[in-house]
Order: sequence, then C-alpha cells, then structure tokens
Amino acid sequence: MPTPCLPLQNHDLCCRCGACAALCPVGAIGLADDGYPRLAAEVCRSCGLCDEICPGQTVDFTALYRQVFPDDDETVDFDGLVRAAWIGHAADDDARRRGASGGVVTAILASMMAQGQVDACLVTRMKADQPWRAEAFIATTPDELWASQSSRYQIVPVNRLVAEILRLPGRVTAVTLPCQAHGLRMMMKKLPRLGEKIHYIVGLFCGGALESFFVPELLAANGLRHEHIGAFQFRGGDWPGQMRAILPDGATRPLHYSNYKDGLYNYVISLYMPPRCQTCLDGAAEFADISVGDAWGRDRGGHYRDPANSKVLIRTERGAALIAHALQAGAVVGDFVADRRLWATPPMQKKRKTIYAPLRLSRLRQKGIPVPTYILNNDRLWPQVGVGDIVRERGVSFLLLLGQSPLARRLILGFLTSKLAKPIIRWRSWMKKRRQSQK
Repeated sequence: MPTPCLPLQNHDLCCRCGACAALCPVGAIGLADDGYPRLAAEVCRSCGLCDEICPGQTVDFTALYRQVFPDDDETVDFDGLVRAAWIGHAADDDARRRGASGGVVTAILASMMAQGQVDACLVTRMKADQPWRAEAFIATTPDELWASQSSRYQIVPVNRLVAEILRLPGRVTAVTLPCQAHGLRMMMKKLPRLGEKIHYIVGLFCGGALESFFVPELLAANGLRHEHIGAFQFRGGDWPGQMRAILPDGATRPLHYSNYKDGLYNYVISLYMPPRCQTCLDGAAEFADISVGDAWGRDRGGHYRDPANSKVLIRTERGAALIAHALQAGAVVGDFVADRRLWATPPMQKKRKTIYAPLRLSRLRQKGIPVPTYILNNDRLWPQVGVGDIVRERGVSFLLLLGQSPLARRLILGFLTSKLAKPIIRWRSWMKKRRQSQK
C-alpha cells in the first residue's frame, strides 16, 4: 500500500507549502505553528495522494517543462524559458512607493481583478493579531489585494488554501515562491479541476526564505518584545527598503543599519534559511506564467540602473496576456528589454542555486543524508565549479550550521544590528560597486 510522503517523516525535505494538508481526503494531515505538517497515523488511509503532490522530496524538471511548456524544449539556462523580459513599475505613485520593488505584482493583479479577468488572488500578508508572522489568504476585492503589498520573507504554507480555492467560483491567480509553484503544478496535473481554477501563476524570485522565528529574534536584538509591536515591515521606507517595526503609537523603529539589499538580509539568510531552501535549485520561479523580482542591475559606476522597478520574465502565453492587459489598462509603465544584462539573475543568486546548492546536495547525499531528488534533462548544464566555490559553499554551510543554535543566532544577530557592523556593511557595499565598475 502507498505510504505517506517522506517529508512527513523527515522535515528537512519539507517545503512547508501546505499542499498535503490541503488535499488529504480524510484530514489526516494538519499544520503546526511552524508550518510543518503533522500526520495523524490512526486516521491516514495510505492513499498516496500526499506523495504524488509533494514538491519537497522529488522535483521532475523535465516533466514540469512538458506540462507548462509543451511546445518548447527544456532550457539549459538558469533563468528558465523566457519569451520576453520587461522592466517597469506601478503607474500609480502611491502604489509604487508602497511596493517592495515598484508595486508591479499588485498593480497587475488589481487591474486584472477590476477588469473581471480574475475573481480572486492567492497572496500573503502580515497577520493582524500577530504582526510578526506572515499568512496566506485569498483576496477577493482590489482593496484586500492592495493590503497584501510589499514582501514577506518568511515560510508561509500558501498551498494550504488550495482546498478553499476549489470551492470558490471563478478564476484565481496564485502568487507563489518557486517551490510552491512546483507543488501547484503537480496538483494541477493530478486534479484537472484545479488547473481550471488557477488561471495564472505569478512566481517570485527567491534566494531562500527565513524561519518564522527570525522576526521575534530580530526584535529582541533591538530590545523590543514581538507581542508589543503594531506592525512589521521587511522592506519599509524608500526603495530598496529596510526591516522596521511600527510601534503601537505609530512611531517607526529601524531594526538594522543600511538597507535591505546591502545590509542585514545578506547575512541572516545564511543563519535563518530553512533546511529545504538550502537544497533548492529553482531561484527564478521557472514554472510560473511570469516571474517577478527586483531589477538589481547596476551600471558601470556600481549604481542601480532601475531603482524601485521590477523585472518581469514572461514565460507563457498566459503570462504575456497578464502584462498586455496591465499595460493596456495603464496599471503599469515600463519597457520590454532585449539586452540580457538588464534582466539576468544577479551573480550571487545564481551561485546559490547553480553551484552552492548542487555542491551541498552532493555532499549530503554522499553522507547518506536524505536530500531532494531532481530529475533533470541530460542537456541541462551547470557552471564549472572551482576550488574557491567549494570553499565558499563550506563557509555558507558552516553559517547554516551555526543557525541551528539559538545562542549563536542571538550573538551574531546582536552584532549585525549594532554599530559595530557598520564598517562591514560599508565595505561590502563598496566591494559590490567596485566589482561592477570593473565589468
């Protein structure tokens, strides 16, 4: 008889997308506060459905390409199949300012909803009663959608709402991380009715999420109790934003020096990254209709070319329709770009997924530690790996190991949020600009 999927037994393989809990026909799977599934073995009937729809233990890139791009060959490029690239921002100034990178995703979806192209959107927000935690919800009005603006770099079991989507009338757009898109595509193949409901998948570029306990620990490092804040922003203020707490009296409290891109996130991602994120190979949301992320490209002087703008990689005909509708409605403004240098994935993000993660997978597999299985086309190429790459991967893995210790995390986070970290942040920013100016 089929057995429950392995990530139910080994959480290091679990994406915490929530798909298994959503579709278990007998309700044998629930989700704990940390997002991990919990199996009621006495209720489970061993139907095997969770095993078939789980994106944590096996990701068949070849099958997903045939499913999403039936008329195209599998690409060997990290950025995935790209029909066109577009860079722009929300046409409304307030919407652009409130968004993490120009408000593009929300502007596109709100326009589609206003035009009746979709009836609801699967998105995330910070919880009203626990503002340090993110949650998934289904927005059914433009106002609800606008309330979901900005980014949340936490593990959120988005796919747990699939059962609710199946009960809704009309068509839905889902905004997901790459692993969640894998799960949705697998569910859509298993349940054709879900494929009829989810009309668009908007994928977000992802270098790795943060554990949900990161925000309380960040607040504690700044002398704040997480139960006493009014709101939390991962990227508040002027682009590229900064992690901030909004106090009950409305005052804003920055929680680190510098900004999101050049400051804290670059370091804490190596302390608070969940186990399954550490072995993920898809950072570009390859199986979405469109993939969206900041336009991080720099000019020869090391300055950002397109601040407060998003890059949008159009992958499918449906994705092209999303952009076309938004442009026609005047919801977004921007330009299509042919020069790959303007939209290609930043080198560090690419290294995380094409060098460090494969090295980590190989090393863990050799030790007999269970890791995800990726089924890849034989023609899919990975970059040449040098000794320096191996050393750097070991260094990152050492930080990830330190992140398993609450005491080590608190000590390092305390340093990173203090004035002592300012010289390091300035040096890192200077090095980035210097490398860019030499290209």
